Amino acid sequence: MRPDASIRHASLVPDSGRRLTRNAPSRRGYSYIAVLGTSLIVTTLAMGGMALLRIEARTALDSLHAVQARQHAKSAAELAARILRTSPQWRTTLNHGHLITPRGIGSGRIAAIMTDPVDGILDNQPHDPLQVDITADQGRAQQKFRLRFQARPVPMIVLQYGVHTWGNIEIRSGASLSCYGGSVSTSGTLQNRGTIDGNVSATGLGVPGTITGSIILPAPIHQLPTEQVAIKYSELGTPFTAPVTLIDRQVITPTRNPYGPLNADGVYVIRPSSNLTIQNTRIHGTLVVRFNSTGRTLTIGENVFFQPVRPGYPVLVVHGNLELRYRSEGERLSEAFLGTNFNPPDAPFLGVSNSTQNDTYPSEIQGLIYVSHRTIWRENGLLRGALISEGPSGNVGIDVHGHPRVMYDRNLFFDPAPWVTTKVDMMPEPNSWTQIVQ
Repeated sequence: MRPDASIRHASLVPDSGRRLTRNAPSRRGYSYIAVLGTSLIVTTLAMGGMALLRIEARTALDSLHAVQARQHAKSAAELAARILRTSPQWRTTLNHGHLITPRGIGSGRIAAIMTDPVDGILDNQPHDPLQVDITADQGRAQQKFRLRFQARPVPMIVLQYGVHTWGNIEIRSGASLSCYGGSVSTSGTLQNRGTIDGNVSATGLGVPGTITGSIILPAPIHQLPTEQVAIKYSELGTPFTAPVTLIDRQVITPTRNPYGPLNADGVYVIRPSSNLTIQNTRIHGTLVVRFNSTGRTLTIGENVFFQPVRPGYPVLVVHGNLELRYRSEGERLSEAFLGTNFNPPDAPFLGVSNSTQNDTYPSEIQGLIYVSHRTIWRENGLLRGALISEGPSGNVGIDVHGHPRVMYDRNLFFDPAPWVTTKVDMMPEPNSWTQIVQ
């Protein structure tokens, strides 16, 4: 029997008579979360914006400080140049390396360290270049720059003469002194009983003799190098360790020294206890002879060939007297005649060496000769350079008995020897201002 329809319907309706309905889900929790999320996003964006503003402000300040630091560095460079210009003894007084000790400038700081890029020693060579490293700070910014200075030595006036002495010049009867390309000069009196082939500059004139060129009279008295010339070159040089009174048929160069250790510039120092003679010898270097008594004499005899290694360096520095007896006219330094090889394997000449004895060399001296006392000139030796012989004031500084010739080298004036200068200016090297990458 089929159930009654009314019964089926009644079973679906509750007894309460209320209709069964489904409740809608609540949205209030979702709304709260949405508000919180939005607030968090807004807050994050706001904080990020503020942080970005702070970063931008700091970046702008750092950029400004970097510009200011660069300006401080330029000021430090100007200060460095002024210190070098106004402190002539800076190589010795500032040889610790601090050209500018750390100091304030405005609200920043600067410092400068100097070094010798040649040998690392500041006070041994007055003509060496200089490297200056500058540090400048402003706030968090630091700038480093490097600047190089080149030496510009100002030569003593005496270097413009082929021959000069503080004392008198004596030309003996029948003797002659030839000077080509330069003048014969004395800050004393000229006593010319022979012939001077060339121009003359003299403070006083006793006997004029024969002068083929012009004469300046009275000439001014010129400043001479001090005794430090011999002292300074002695400090640069390597001393002979063996006692010596005669150097004969020898070769002395930066790579060969029969009397002691080698010196890369060929600067050798001899301290004889008696007179010294050098003859029939080739020297490529600078020889410094310092007698323990100014009454001692170095004699250069027969045939010799002397050349300095470093341009501008003297070839001969004598603290004492010098007598020049070598001969040039019609003569040469001959290996065959002397039985000596003057360009052995350890001492090449112009890059050439051998084991034979059939070469010849000029018999002459090239370069600057400096003598602290008197020079006696005999024979007919040729000097391609210049002679400065101080000589005692009022007495004979240069005494000519023979017929020597001087071919003046103007490079001695334009590239003066160290310590034969009135001053050494240090000038910034063009295009050397460079930033040091940190």
